[in-house]
Amino acid sequence: MSIKWIYLAKRNPATDHMEFRKRWREHSALASQFAATMGKHFTGVRQCAKVQRADLPPELVNDYDGVALLWLRSMEDMRGVWTDPSTTGTMIPDEPRVFSTQVLKFSLFCQEWAEFDRGEGAFALLAFVKRKAGTSRADFIARWRDQHAPMLLKVPAADRLVRRYRQNHVFMDPPPGYDFDGVAELWFDSVDDALALLRDPDYRASIVGDLATFTEPSAAVTLLIEINHRKVDPSAPATGPLVLSR
Repeated sequence: MSIKWIYLAKRNPATDHMEFRKRWREHSALASQFAATMGKHFTGVRQCAKVQRADLPPELVNDYDGVALLWLRSMEDMRGVWTDPSTTGTMIPDEPRVFSTQVLKFSLFCQEWAEFDRGEGAFALLAFVKRKAGTSRADFIARWRDQHAPMLLKVPAADRLVRRYRQNHVFMDPPPGYDFDGVAELWFDSVDDALALLRDPDYRASIVGDLATFTEPSAAVTLLIEINHRKVDPSAPATGPLVLSR
């Protein structure tokens, strides 16, 4: 398993979505100045911007603009990145230019678990889910990982279309307003493939239906994303300090 930092971002309200994407990449370029210090804590980064299309189904319409996926070397590195002078002196002061508020206020810290991997793809459905009331975090993870995940490839459309399936299990208390217990990643080659799966009757009956038995559907947030910026493949061995984005 990998330690992973995931944040569910809203843009600075003074910008539109395209300007947000540009500023986010600029934020990455700023971080690249600190490859030898802040960068040593990470093994990979994906900036994932929400796809903007008029024909998206209602479950993909929300107020968020993107998701960051960041792989950390260890728990110690998770702590280290937030005390690094590069973070406190430069990166955090730059955040209001890009985002609606400070990044820590919409961050989740997770353990990543991979069900299968056929390559990443450039598009994904990212689902932020919350366990049903009265369910422990341990019971939720066991149900999601051990019973729900193996069902996916039994759906013909999923077996045909999904490139990669990962679960991210939240292990630290989330910030207010981000009360999620897990983040699912389904990766695809195209937007059309992602939408085809989402609309597939078998997928909706078995996977979406089963998820509703142990999570709170009304609390879920699902985004169709495309890669806005990427640095380093997190599945590759780490070879030294990385030039990366936050």
